[in-house]
Amino acid sequence: MEKAARIVFIVLIAELVIGGGGRLTSIGPVSLRMVLFAAAMIITAIYFLRGRQLPKTFTIFLVAFVSSLVLALIIGISSGAETRLWVEDIKPLSYVLILPFFVFVSEDTSAMRHVPRIITVGALLMAISFFIVLILIHSGAMPFLSFYDRVIGTGEFFFRAETTFFYKGFIYLCIALIFIFFTHNRFRTVTMIVLCTAILLTFTRGFVFALAVTYLFYALFERRYLPLVISGAALLVILFFSKPVIYQLSSQLHELKGLTEDVPKDKLLGNRDESDEGRIQQAREVFTVVTPLTAIVGHGFGNGVASRPVHMEVSYLEIFHKQGIVGLAVWSYLFYLLMRSYTSSSRSALAKSYYFSACFVFFQSMTNQFINNPIGLSFALLALTYLYSDRPEKVASPQKKRNPFRHQKGDEISVTTF
Repeated sequence: MEKAARIVFIVLIAELVIGGGGRLTSIGPVSLRMVLFAAAMIITAIYFLRGRQLPKTFTIFLVAFVSSLVLALIIGISSGAETRLWVEDIKPLSYVLILPFFVFVSEDTSAMRHVPRIITVGALLMAISFFIVLILIHSGAMPFLSFYDRVIGTGEFFFRAETTFFYKGFIYLCIALIFIFFTHNRFRTVTMIVLCTAILLTFTRGFVFALAVTYLFYALFERRYLPLVISGAALLVILFFSKPVIYQLSSQLHELKGLTEDVPKDKLLGNRDESDEGRIQQAREVFTVVTPLTAIVGHGFGNGVASRPVHMEVSYLEIFHKQGIVGLAVWSYLFYLLMRSYTSSSRSALAKSYYFSACFVFFQSMTNQFINNPIGLSFALLALTYLYSDRPEKVASPQKKRNPFRHQKGDEISVTTF
């Protein structure tokens, strides 16, 4: 049983890291992510049948989270929402049920120790693959349209004209960067340069913004005042100058490639004005239809807005619209549990890696939807599992088999369709 659970856990984490939204491995309506989730649920059921119980903290969180989903589902169905729309809303959020699997596997096996290596190796493989594809495209060895036609149907890739692209799994480039920043492995500098280069080449403002906010939060949390000032200044630069810089680079790249005037010079790396206006429009539509009742419980699953009938770009805007303050409170509770678990942990390098990476996912979700789908939700739950088990009283427990986390300060750390 433990061996099967360990194998499923490792494969599941690897797929979450490099699998993006899960559609690259889909065969029809079924994806590898679904298969692994089903296997995890079967193993979890066996654990429960054997008499295992979740810690009270996790039980309370799961009951609160699932109750909020049921409430939003009832509201959505009673309001006449289309079945396909409320199903599309609730599917990614049902991934929260993976939490007991994470807890039981981490208590019974040593599988958790492999997670940092899976994250860093997976991110490096994505970064190197990204570089190779860009080199092949820009050298002419692989026609851009050939690559575009092959991947666009998956819904996992977004393109900056024919210059570069974004893949949903690239969020783990940032998470791996945070892990490496804290764990100081042998090739730290080289690895960070590779990951930073890949992140910058995606031209994703949200990544740079969320990383800056995460470092600001870290400096504030750790009372490191010089980094606090530096990160605050960097954040202001990103907020006010990132868009003009990208547009300037677009114009220079336009001239370098000798493109015609049919291609807008400043939009070669993406139309950021249109992207910003889209988020503003979604916010307007959400607050236009809000009432005292919907502000509390939301409009229910399956009820989007005109510009975004299904999912919105800003996670918290969608949560508020569909689940109201009740939904936001549940997500705030998850963030609180992460913070409480971290402050009670050993605060080792690995604890910092998990906690501030989870914070990054929450911050990133202010501009792009990650926390309320399996990509971000799974990592937040994984971080919570580790941090809860890293408390001094858990690490010092004599029940070694059920408490595999041995990382203390000074320890060596080895390097969506759902």
